[in-house]
Amino acid sequence: MRKLLSTLLLTLCAIHLSAQTNAVIFVDKDGNEIGDGTTITVNTPTTDDFGITIIPSGIYVKNTMSDDTGIHINYNIQTLENGSLQICFPMTCVSNNASGAFKTDNGMMTGNETRDLQTEWLPDTYGKCTVNYQIELMRQTSVFPPKYESIGMGPKITINYVYSDPAGINDINGDSKATIMARYDTSGRRLTDACRGLNIVKTSDGKVIKQIVR
Repeated sequence: MRKLLSTLLLTLCAIHLSAQTNAVIFVDKDGNEIGDGTTITVNTPTTDDFGITIIPSGIYVKNTMSDDTGIHINYNIQTLENGSLQICFPMTCVSNNASGAFKTDNGMMTGNETRDLQTEWLPDTYGKCTVNYQIELMRQTSVFPPKYESIGMGPKITINYVYSDPAGINDINGDSKATIMARYDTSGRRLTDACRGLNIVKTSDGKVIKQIVR
């Protein structure tokens, strides 16, 4: 009987923990939930007050519980072709210019709060950046100094940031049947091979493509 009660207690604790870790979710600007495992592509660049090009995620984090909770975000930069990735969550801003696994500082979210994830890619030129983000819930064990312990992992999403030529002519992979017929530099001189910098490419389907070669 004692063993059965212990098993039931552990089961109830596991159910409560699962419900808690799934109660903090990713949402879009309209408050719609973004499901666990979702992949999103964002490709709308804008400029900040300093004239720097950024591609914001447009993602928010929502605490659907009535209770406050500790939190941080684990993020894995899988691809970063150029520029840097910035995240300001929960409060502190961090910038990374290389791929790898990182996490934000710990912080508190109040009950029913929705907070901007404030993460964006700052590209130097056309390219892509792919990042996995996962919520980790924390329990605050000390206020001064602040200390936290992990409760469990929450939802995970992937964001593909894409910065492409506005005319849509920087990608030679759009038509797998097309082949390169000629290549030129910016002065119009024909090239025998790819040259570092901006290349003008003519393909067999009649397209003229701008290609950045690094």
